[in-house]
Amino acid sequence: APRSTREQSRSPKGEQASTFINAFDQLQLLYKVAGVERRCMTQFPGVGAFLSSASVHGEEICRCLFSILSGDKVFMDIGHGQGETALLVAHLFPSSRVLGMEKIDELDQESRLLLKAAEQTGFVRPGQVAFYHNDFRDEASLKLMGQAQVLFYYSEGAYHVEELARAIV
Repeated sequence: APRSTREQSRSPKGEQASTFINAFDQLQLLYKVAGVERRCMTQFPGVGAFLSSASVHGEEICRCLFSILSGDKVFMDIGHGQGETALLVAHLFPSSRVLGMEKIDELDQESRLLLKAAEQTGFVRPGQVAFYHNDFRDEASLKLMGQAQVLFYYSEGAYHVEELARAIV
């Protein structure tokens, strides 16, 4: 029998939902460890709204990834917010490498606190996840995107979908 959520990540489809829910519950505890309050909806003047992914969206994302994110592939979360999706993907796919980029200072700082807690508690491997504080439109970001086999951008409430499409084409 699997000993941990990480070992269950390769389980049959029937167990994927419970594996994700278990990982999502563990992630919620990391907010307490990190001393960070989970944001649900925050308006940032001049930038737009931050809307955290609902667990049902995360579950759907991970269900899709089970078929494509195997081996040592790189997943990038563009606009990673507090880092929730990136950390879940890293946890559920322990051989993957996960990158995230976030433009908003406050969210970037919170994501780094969560990442530190995730590494300290063993939720993710040290060095498996790297967060970058930058805008997807700059040259460094484009180079980072070029490393990824999977790009993720949660666009609800975002203002830059068309700009992102132009940047990655």
